[in-house]
Amino acid sequence: LRAAPAPARRRGAAIVGVSGRLPGAADLDDLWERLRRGAVCPPSERWPGPHRAVLLDDIATFDSRAFHLSPAEARLLDPQERLVLQSVWECLENAGHSAASLQRDGRRVAIFVGAMWSDYDKWALPRWERTSQAPTASLHANLANRASWFFDLRGASLAFNTACSSALTALGLAQEALERGDCDAAIVASVNAIAHPYHLAVLGTQGLLAAD
Repeated sequence: LRAAPAPARRRGAAIVGVSGRLPGAADLDDLWERLRRGAVCPPSERWPGPHRAVLLDDIATFDSRAFHLSPAEARLLDPQERLVLQSVWECLENAGHSAASLQRDGRRVAIFVGAMWSDYDKWALPRWERTSQAPTASLHANLANRASWFFDLRGASLAFNTACSSALTALGLAQEALERGDCDAAIVASVNAIAHPYHLAVLGTQGLLAAD
């Protein structure tokens, strides 16, 4: 008989930076203050159609040149890509890091992104029908790959869609990758920006929205 091998030692992981943006909360400190006060962000009346939604403020605000994009290119970019770029930047700042300093302790910095819907390109369908030009695309892979390209990350660049569990899936897989030694550090992001009313129409047709 042979003795069973000793279990591999699990590598610890520490969260060193966070950032976030939600409807009615510009950052996580703002969100915590709202939760502490029991404040509720009311649905907006600006959303077209019969369904109401809680909207992010200033979703079009984006310093394109800071991310090496022309204003014209930035206007065609899926807002979810813009949000991920901004949030990763803010997360690194919160951690007291730049992308370069994060890689000094280990070159393999991975990024894991969870996302569910990508519907921004639906706004381009009328133009495509008129002119056969398709100026924009919404791809989950772009959410991770554009960030890894801009920040010059040298580890895995992965996006996941597991519906409502996408964020937790990305976080869990990042943790596993760190424990296995597949990467030296990981950035985990998640985004769910509903960009077109068709999204809510689908949910409404399936009876998945509250009446109020």
